Amino acid sequence: MAKVLLSCVGENAPMWHNKMENLVLSMRLFGGSLSGCPVVVNVVESVDPEFRERMARWDAEVRVVARVDTRLPVANKLHVLDLATTDAFDIVLMLDCDVIVMGDVAPELGSGTLRGLPAGRSHISAAAWSRLYAALGIAEPAPDWVLSVSGERSHPYVNSGVLFVPHALCAPLREGWYGHMQWLLGPEGVELLGRPVHRDQIPLALTLATLAVQVDPLPRNLNLSTTAAQPVPAQFRSQDGPPFILHYHRSIDSDGFLTRSPRRAVNPWLDEFNAARADALGIPYHGLGSLPARSQVAAFLKSRGWDRRIPRRPRRQGRPAGSSS
Repeated sequence: MAKVLLSCVGENAPMWHNKMENLVLSMRLFGGSLSGCPVVVNVVESVDPEFRERMARWDAEVRVVARVDTRLPVANKLHVLDLATTDAFDIVLMLDCDVIVMGDVAPELGSGTLRGLPAGRSHISAAAWSRLYAALGIAEPAPDWVLSVSGERSHPYVNSGVLFVPHALCAPLREGWYGHMQWLLGPEGVELLGRPVHRDQIPLALTLATLAVQVDPLPRNLNLSTTAAQPVPAQFRSQDGPPFILHYHRSIDSDGFLTRSPRRAVNPWLDEFNAARADALGIPYHGLGSLPARSQVAAFLKSRGWDRRIPRRPRRQGRPAGSSS
């Protein structure tokens, strides 16, 4: 069996602590043949001793890492790829903190090939993609992928929340991904697109094309969003069964329990995880709850690629004294 390492990156804050612990717990409790795999949790800039102790309980190593770029918080995930210089593994499961593993994913590891789910939708126009490839002097890849939400045809464009990365690919992927991030945030990238690109998936796609890396698409159930029950393109409709890697985004309450999904079929899995979490941590659990409406909208927008705060409606001011209706 391939030697597998699981790793994520998060901030040193309570909600991030809960998400990182949930990820580790899910692997330890539900990961099957991979449940005992090494885990490295990377925390940006500093870490609370209490959180380090929590992770030690689940045999997860905590490492403090530097912030990669203040303009692009998602760039911190590149630290997972840095592990290739210090750790021995065949494949790293490079996971966002806001996912849980519900089942044994070992059969999906592949053999020396990068694996990731096609992104939900393209975030820039076809003309913009063509401009980027032309500026880099590389041939535009064939549109032989189908995106997992919109169903549109696309060149290889990967959701970066769940990646299975072979050890040999980590260093070149890290170098190219960071380089393309910097390029897109710089004057030339802004000129080509008309704005800075505060995303990691666009530079990832450019890196894969530059390196001529072949990607073996993951099935949809291994990066399944729980925050929206949108229609599913035909070729993904048979990919909803276990095992799961469930991507819950912001659908988590202040106690660290996952909240109800509009995708009803996954609610029993969320409930099973919550109950197991409560038992493992020795805390009460009162059943699957729901987020407030405002938080549900924010989680939905996050799942659709919009990471903006929902503005609060301004309070109505009292009528000035003496004014007429």
